[in-house]
Amino acid sequence: MKNILRGCVVALVALLYACNDPYENTTYQVYNMNPASAYLESRPDDFSEWVKVLKYADLFNAVNQATESFTLFVPNNAAVKAFYEKKHVSTIEELGKDYARDLAKYHIINDSINRDVFIGGGKLESRTLSDDYLTVSFNEDGGEGGGFNSVFMNKEARVTEFATEVSNGYIYVLDAMLSPLVETVYERVNENNKYGIFKEVLDLTGWKDSLNTVYDESKTPGGVVTKTKRNYTTFAVSDGAYQQDGITSVADLVAKLKAGSDYTNVENDLFRYAAYHVIEGNYSLFELQEFEKNATKKMWDTKSGVMEISKESDGEYYINYDSKTLKSQFVEATSDVQAKNGMLHEVTSYMPCGNQLHL
Repeated sequence: MKNILRGCVVALVALLYACNDPYENTTYQVYNMNPASAYLESRPDDFSEWVKVLKYADLFNAVNQATESFTLFVPNNAAVKAFYEKKHVSTIEELGKDYARDLAKYHIINDSINRDVFIGGGKLESRTLSDDYLTVSFNEDGGEGGGFNSVFMNKEARVTEFATEVSNGYIYVLDAMLSPLVETVYERVNENNKYGIFKEVLDLTGWKDSLNTVYDESKTPGGVVTKTKRNYTTFAVSDGAYQQDGITSVADLVAKLKAGSDYTNVENDLFRYAAYHVIEGNYSLFELQEFEKNATKKMWDTKSGVMEISKESDGEYYINYDSKTLKSQFVEATSDVQAKNGMLHEVTSYMPCGNQLHL
C-alpha cells in the first residue's frame, strides 16, 4: 500500500510541476461538502489573498481534486499582506511564478492530517509538495493564553483554526506565512555567528560539503537521472559552550582531542568529532526524546559511534548522561531549526564522541 501511495504522490507532483494547471475547467463537487479551493473561495474576507496565490501558482484546481487528499496550511489575508510588506511587494505576481509555486507547495501536504494527529506535536510524518517537513510546537509562555491558542507551525505561525474538514482533506489557518526552506544545514550553522568554532570544524573536516548537499543525482543504465534527497540531523555547539570547557578556538579543540593535522582523514579525531555530531535522517527534538513503551533511553547511530539520549530521574533529557562531567542537554529554544536537508539542534557541551570522553 505504501508503495502505491508513493507512486500516486510522484504522479501528482509531476502534474503539479507542469507549466499550466492540469485540472483547469474540471468540476469538483463531492456530496454536500466543498473541496479545499472551493471552500477557501467561499470565505473571501479571510482567504482571498491566498486564493490569488494558488491561482497564480496553477495549484488552485489541483487541490480541488476529489480523488486526492490534501492538508492545506492557509495564511489569512492579514498574514499574506504582512508577508508582501516584508518582501516589499504588493502582489504575488511581483515575486514571479516560480517563487509563487514554491511558496504554495510549501503550504500543502498530499495527505489527510486530522486534528488528533496534528496536535500530537513534533514533525509531521508526511512531507509537503516541496519535499519538506513541517513541525508543530506549543508555546505556553507566549502570551496567547495556552491550549489551542499556543499551537505553532515551524515556530513562526500560530494556528488559529484547526482541521476544518473539506471533501478532500483538512484546512488549518495560520496567522503568518511559513517561510519556505532554502538554507542547508551548513548554511543554518554559517548564518549564526555564535557557532563560529563549530563552523570552522565543519570547514576543516570536509563535513561542510556533506551538510551543504541537498540531493544526490545518479543515472540509470537507460540514461534516466534520479535524485535522492539527503537529510542530516546535526548537533551544533555554541562558542559559549566550548568556552565552558576551556576551548576558545579550533586549535584548542584539536589539542584537547589530540587530533593530528590531516583533518579530512576519517580516522582523524577532529573528523570523528565532527561526524559524531551528525545523524543521518531528519529528526525533530520530539522524535529524539521519544522512547518505546517504558524505556527511558535510546541509542542513536551517529556518523562516528553511538550516542545515548535518556530521560533521567530529574525529568530532564540528557545526551550521554553516564559520561558525568561531559553529559549534554538540548538548548530547546535554539533547537528544531529546520533546513532544506535536515534539522539543527543546539547542545550545552562540546560533546566529544565515545572514546574521546576521557580527554
